[in-house]
Parts: sequence; structure tokens; C-alpha cells
Amino acid sequence: MSPPISPATVALLKGTFESGFLPVPTPSETECAPAITTKPTNTATKNTDMHRSLLSFLFLLALACSPKKNETMNPKETEAKPVDSTLETPPTDSETIDEEMQTAFMVILDSSTNFKTIRALAEKTANDYNLAFDTIEKQYYPEKNLWGVAVWSEDEMYRGEYFPRRSDGDTHPLSLEYQQWYDEKSQEKNLILMAGIFSLSLEAEEYINKFREKFPKAYILQKEIYMGCMH
Repeated sequence: MSPPISPATVALLKGTFESGFLPVPTPSETECAPAITTKPTNTATKNTDMHRSLLSFLFLLALACSPKKNETMNPKETEAKPVDSTLETPPTDSETIDEEMQTAFMVILDSSTNFKTIRALAEKTANDYNLAFDTIEKQYYPEKNLWGVAVWSEDEMYRGEYFPRRSDGDTHPLSLEYQQWYDEKSQEKNLILMAGIFSLSLEAEEYINKFREKFPKAYILQKEIYMGCMH
């Protein structure tokens, strides 16, 4: 069991809290303490020094704990967040259509709103120039006065409706097409005798020259044609 605290020790601790510094013990306050002589000090001065030291310590502590700023970054700027490449914005319908539009140059020999007249001219031209006349699975519907996809065609969506010629392969057959699909300003139900579709104007110019003698009014129609799926 620890011995009881002496009155001298109690006075010593009391002086510590009142003055802020430990008082120097005297031989009368402790039995084994050596004799020490001290100069008288001013308690107010000690308290002031202690307060200054405490304030300095708190100031340095605040500086040490404060977050460091990035001096190279503009205060108004914010760090750019990484972009997730997997979250790209999907293309809009208009962007998709623009990518599938192609410029076409069509050789037009003649036109007529009378189906029998333009059909006869197409067959005669095919014989004269040794060319194929391709109906592209179309037939004439007299009750509608319509040149459309034949009833026997496998294309059920456009059966009985007009479907345009949009491109050619290695050959360029003659065909009958509605001019209004290629030229919105043209007359309704006006059928054109088309001799070919080309991707380059120079190719179209060379091809149309072979028809100039019999078709002096033949011309090249330039059109942006949608080449994507229409079903």
C-alpha cells in the first residue's frame, strides 16, 4: 500500500497549477532534497511566456495538419475524371443514316407518264443496244396505275408497292423507275428509262455517250441515295 501524500507535496502540486511552472522545493518541504538557491521570478511573466509558447505550438500544429494545395493547378480548375470508354454515346438515327448515304450518278434516257409508251421504248432500246431490260421483280397494276413489286415476289413488305433501284452490279441493265423517288420536284407517276447507276460522274459521262445519237436529251441525275436496309 502506498504511503500517504505529505502536506509539502500537496502544496507543491497546488503551486504547479496556480503558477504554470513547478516551484523549486526547499529543504523544509522535502527531507532529502539538497539546498538550491534560486532567483526570484515574476509569475505574470512566466504565464505570458507560457501562453506565447502554447500559441506558437498550436499555430505550428495547425500548419502541419492543414491540407497541401497543388500549386501547379489553377484554383478554378478541377481534376479531370477518367472517361470510361465502355460508356460511349450510341450514334443517333440521323448519324446512322448519314453514314449509309452515297452519291449516285444515274443515266436517264427518257421519261413518260404513260406506262405503255415508256415500256415499249425500254424494250426497243434493249434490242437496239443489245442490253437487258430488268423489271427488278416489278409488274404494272392497271387499277392503281402503278409500277410496283409483283404479287409473286418474295418481298412481302413491298409487294404491290414501288421499290426503287439503288445500285448496279457489274452490268447496267435498262429499267423503269419513278422519277419522283430520285427527284422530289418531278411530276407524280412520271416513269424514267434508267440506263445505269454509277458511283463516279466520269463513269456516268462515258456511259451516256453511247446513247447520245438516239437520245439527245439524255442526262445524268445526281442523287444522295440511302444504301441501308429498307425492310
